[in-house]
Amino acid sequence: LLLAHTLLWKLWMTARWRLWAGAPGSKQADKMEKDAVFKRHHRAQTNEAEYAPLLVAVALGLALAKVDASLACSLLFLGQLAYTSALAFLGFPFYIPGALMRYAGMGLAVLTLANFSP
Repeated sequence: LLLAHTLLWKLWMTARWRLWAGAPGSKQADKMEKDAVFKRHHRAQTNEAEYAPLLVAVALGLALAKVDASLACSLLFLGQLAYTSALAFLGFPFYIPGALMRYAGMGLAVLTLANFSP
């Protein structure tokens, strides 16, 4: 699910902004760079791209360890979805619950792995 979320954001940015704006340096592309909505979407995609590798690695590590970490993984995914969507489409303060969910999921994952003994 985390990989699908990443792919959807890449497709969204391409379909919504890059195809519309045309080649970099064009008048339309320059206009896009100044657009407040584009800036929010770009910030959301950048944040998603920063967190996705970490979250996928944590989820895969938990799966390989064969430990029950369904709550941690659920919080990681739902937090990523909530944060990115709220940041892109609603802005502050609506993305805060998503951020807290991601942090809680990472904390639970760390505790789960710290208490893991094969």
